[in-house]
Amino acid sequence: NLAGRAEDRERSSQPDHVIFQNARFGRPHLNPLLDKEVGPGAIGSNGMAGNPRGFAERSGTNRNLTYLFQSNLAVAYETPFIQGLSVQMTYSFDYSVSSQKITRTPFTIYQLNEATNQYNELKAGPTTISLDERSDRFRNATLQASLHFEKELGVHAINSLLLFEQSESYSNYLSAFRDGFISADIPELFAGGTTIWSNNGGSNETARRGYVGRMGYAF
Repeated sequence: NLAGRAEDRERSSQPDHVIFQNARFGRPHLNPLLDKEVGPGAIGSNGMAGNPRGFAERSGTNRNLTYLFQSNLAVAYETPFIQGLSVQMTYSFDYSVSSQKITRTPFTIYQLNEATNQYNELKAGPTTISLDERSDRFRNATLQASLHFEKELGVHAINSLLLFEQSESYSNYLSAFRDGFISADIPELFAGGTTIWSNNGGSNETARRGYVGRMGYAF
């Protein structure tokens, strides 16, 4: 059996609870859309220097790319030279690669100045344009083999099983952050500033091996 999947997902850079909190705690008498008052596409402040639509659509993007491959091979064999003896082997191999880019950008909102009855332009959301980037790789291989013997000799019955399993997995990641972008049009690390930055990485490797035996006799 072979299976593969490719995913390309994109959403707001802000988590869901930030968007819902801006919608929940906003003052209900304030108009969130100011197409007529300010101009097409203008959005208003919710009274707390934010706007749920701005956080959902204009605060940057969180893009995830994932490529996944899964395979499974199974073989079963009944030996003709020993009646009741069967051999079974299963091998599976999984591999995945994923990457994530989170681009955070400030956006413009307008707040009514009741003294002048004019709308003032404000910046909301993240204070600067920044980029978080991460890549992950994962692979896993599992081998399982078994011997099964079952036979009846008159009133006697024998049932036995010998099982072997081995599994190995490996994963690693690399991440980096840059701040101080002039524009979000080029979401690449080299386009960011050199004052605020970071990078990190790591790997993990695990393995296990097990043996199981069972024997039954009845008469």
